[in-house]
Amino acid sequence: MSKGSLITEDLLKNINYDMDCMKVDSTNQDNDRQRQPAVLILFGHSDINAALHHLVQSLENPLDGKTFVATVLVQESIKQEFEDKLKSHLKPYSNSGLTKDAGYIKALDNVKKLNAQALTVPGGPIVVYDFTHEHLGGHAGFVTTLHTFRTAKEAIALVGKESLSFPNVSIWHENHAFAYELVAGLKSNNFFINCYNMPLTLLENAAQSGKSFVAMEKNYHYETMPHNGVQKNIVFPIGSIFAN
Repeated sequence: MSKGSLITEDLLKNINYDMDCMKVDSTNQDNDRQRQPAVLILFGHSDINAALHHLVQSLENPLDGKTFVATVLVQESIKQEFEDKLKSHLKPYSNSGLTKDAGYIKALDNVKKLNAQALTVPGGPIVVYDFTHEHLGGHAGFVTTLHTFRTAKEAIALVGKESLSFPNVSIWHENHAFAYELVAGLKSNNFFINCYNMPLTLLENAAQSGKSFVAMEKNYHYETMPHNGVQKNIVFPIGSIFAN
């Protein structure tokens, strides 16, 4: 693999995987003590239910975990279906104490002041349309922004307009080759195609050295490469289109 090049779906067919790598840990190992925001990007014909599973888990636990979904991008063709399914999953927090958190109270206040359109339920998560976190006061744990896009190029531009930096991107698309267009266009480090927040232990040594490396573990493809000055880690399931 040449330095700075991106692997396409056709090239993946002839890869020799390194099966002697260390075992994968159950969680991402990360020295950063700060919570890392993720952007979830759903294309038409993707597995909405699988993507929603991870989104809802994040919404229901706004202060837990190192990674949380701060922004969602949905392709226009599936916007209505996505909204209907998300509405059916929204419910009040199981931990009622979250509604007394200063961050939650401030987030609600900002949404009301902006007269923003939102998907929410009393005492539950807040998903706001067409605003960035900069406008919403920086309470990303309690507010998730939602944007609609038509093309991959537009999705890349929308991510760039968000005031948050996203170390993690979860891309849901039936074709890996198209997902790689976002890998090339976004400045993020970690890309999870048709999966979310997978462990990256297999890639640590190569990534820290700025090298290109490919491996397979438990039916997942793991890859790291330098591209335009950014070390990019990529994970996706092998053998089936959707997983995790």
